[in-house]
Amino acid sequence: MMLLKNAFTSLLVVVFVSAYGQIPLDNLQGYYPFNGNANDESTYSHDGTVSGPTLTTDRHGNPNSAYNFAGGTDIITIDHSPELNFNAFTGDFSVCVWFRSANPLGSLFSTKIIGKWISSPGPRPFWWRVMYSPVFDYDYAQFLDWDGSTQVSVNADTTLFDGNWHLNVMIVTADSIYSYVDGVYADASHNALTVSAENDGQIQIGNGIALNEGYQGDLDDIRLYWDSLAPCEIWALYIENDTNYHSYETVDVCPGDDYTFPDGNTISNITADTVYESHFPFAGTGCDSAIIHTTINIVTIDAGVTQAGITLTANASGLTYQWVDCDAAYSSISGATAQNYTATTNGNYAVILTDGSCSDTSDCILIQGSGLSENAGDLFMLYPNPAKNIIYLTFSEKPNDDALIRVIDLEGRELMRLNNGKKKMSIDVSALETGVYLVEVDGVDGKVRKRFVVE
Repeated sequence: MMLLKNAFTSLLVVVFVSAYGQIPLDNLQGYYPFNGNANDESTYSHDGTVSGPTLTTDRHGNPNSAYNFAGGTDIITIDHSPELNFNAFTGDFSVCVWFRSANPLGSLFSTKIIGKWISSPGPRPFWWRVMYSPVFDYDYAQFLDWDGSTQVSVNADTTLFDGNWHLNVMIVTADSIYSYVDGVYADASHNALTVSAENDGQIQIGNGIALNEGYQGDLDDIRLYWDSLAPCEIWALYIENDTNYHSYETVDVCPGDDYTFPDGNTISNITADTVYESHFPFAGTGCDSAIIHTTINIVTIDAGVTQAGITLTANASGLTYQWVDCDAAYSSISGATAQNYTATTNGNYAVILTDGSCSDTSDCILIQGSGLSENAGDLFMLYPNPAKNIIYLTFSEKPNDDALIRVIDLEGRELMRLNNGKKKMSIDVSALETGVYLVEVDGVDGKVRKRFVVE
């Protein structure tokens, strides 16, 4: 088999998309995407128990992929485990929550969005609450770490409770809390004392332990890490699956081709389907501003040919075809561009199949015998050739009275059928379209054919 390769690439949307921020997976202790349930999709299976909240649409418009909390006693709880026993004294940790609410408090004085605590005055390694405060005219949103007597806290911008989706990330270290909102740094609070302390209580989502601080709004994609997330990791979480930052494209290439991706990197001699991400820096942070996800598909062409007598048929349908004469250095046979080809003389023939810009050539097939004469010129002459209206056949010997003469196309389709017993005859070909045709004579000395062209 002979293979001709040329790369065919589909047009990529031009997006200023960098190789810095990836979705962090290391030290992921709990992941709750709320895909129809509150199961933990990290490796630990710390599944949540839902009591009250109902599934709703997430920030990407996917149904049943986030939870709505109506206040009251609505809550999701996650049982205590060693993997979730957070204490910044033994290691930094991060809490990431997507939220949407226009009024998280309702008529309450205080509401809790997420926290891990036991009854007061027990330690609370992390705690995110919203409180009513006349000083701040409505909301007082606070990230808090408390050992029962001393706390470190950082206030959040309460204008984010505007009915739109936002991402809050809280990073807790031995003496500080850092807040990131919508992927970028927002604030920090520091304390010289180590205040973080572990406890064996549940993680509560959307309410407090007494079920009297119910959050009103939606929550999604909660992630818990034994790690202090880097700024670009936080940014990657913010742009995850956002079509404003992610573009998905498919590229078809021929086996063995090279391909250069939008970020300038090249993969050579591609022989298998490949998925690649191009990253480009965000001017504000140096992190990814968008990512082009490129899926490479290898174009494979079935170059098989089926033989039925003197007719060859390419197995693959819907492609572009060119039949060639292998004995003449693979020269193209004029007009032989259909899926089928009927040979006019003995020889070796193949077909070049093209799909887009990828081409493959079949093995050469031998046509031998089958009643084809290679000396048709000794049995009859055909003229003029090329012709416009009439062709004439002159036989070296008078054919039988019932000799069958057919005009066929290169695919073997019969266009005319005549009988003749004379040494000379004429055939009107004026109704034929411009192209290459065959005259087949049966009854002289076997079956012979001669090619002619209609102009």
